Amino acid sequence: MRNKVLVFGSCNLDMVFSVPHIALPGETIGAAGVALHCGGKGLNQAVALARAGIPTAFAGSIGADGASLRGMLNENGVDTAYLLDSGVPTGRAIIQVADNGENSIVLYPGANQDITRQQIDAALSEFSAGDVIVLQNEISEIIYLIERASSLGLRIVLNPSPFNAVFRTVDLSRLALLIVNETEAAGFTGSADTDAFLQWAAQNCPSLPCVLTLGAAGSVYTCDGYIVRQPAIKADVVDTTCAGDTFTGYFLAARLRGQDVPAALEIAARAAALTISQPGAAESIPLAEQLAK
Repeated sequence: MRNKVLVFGSCNLDMVFSVPHIALPGETIGAAGVALHCGGKGLNQAVALARAGIPTAFAGSIGADGASLRGMLNENGVDTAYLLDSGVPTGRAIIQVADNGENSIVLYPGANQDITRQQIDAALSEFSAGDVIVLQNEISEIIYLIERASSLGLRIVLNPSPFNAVFRTVDLSRLALLIVNETEAAGFTGSADTDAFLQWAAQNCPSLPCVLTLGAAGSVYTCDGYIVRQPAIKADVVDTTCAGDTFTGYFLAARLRGQDVPAALEIAARAAALTISQPGAAESIPLAEQLAK
């Protein structure tokens, strides 16, 4: 039987404003439009995995105002048995999307920070050694989650976003895959330079598969001295929101299907390119059949 996949993470209601440019400090600007979308790194990555064809479960917390988030997950075939209703309002994000596709995000964590150890223990009791758990850093008790998942023999995929110093204390040997962008890489290395990350990985976790995403510069994979570089796929940029989460979901899906690293990076790059050519967060994630065209 195929190992199960659990995304334990955040889900948010995203209010997205279309603006000519990201507002400067003290500046008031007009928005050409506003829309409410389903988002949060956990939800985005779960939807990406599901749309890539991987049966996926989701664990997290929402408030009474979060029914649309559960609906989005269910519509994509994600198992929400471990998504609990909390007495705390659902997480919210206010997102500015500029005409050039760049974005700026203000995040209210809400129920995402209401995750308890009891909830974690209950959810993980349904999984066993060899199963996969995908984690980010938008929920509470993330270090406990890593330690508990490791003790159960789960394969841990970590995207430490947003980065904070606590990740420098994580035992990297507990992880099965580390995926970071330039900002998160700099959190580990002190430098946004790609070579600095490759050197850091070689010194600190040489046998850990690591992926560094570089936006328009593509991505790079490193493990045991094996390095693969993937250029970004050109696209008409509409909204860069969710590009990294789409990349993560599609890369992991390809690897779980047994595809090699170059193929997985290329598929993830194509999926991310389709995402940034569409507005919205989870709604912009492509279906697997769109990549086959």
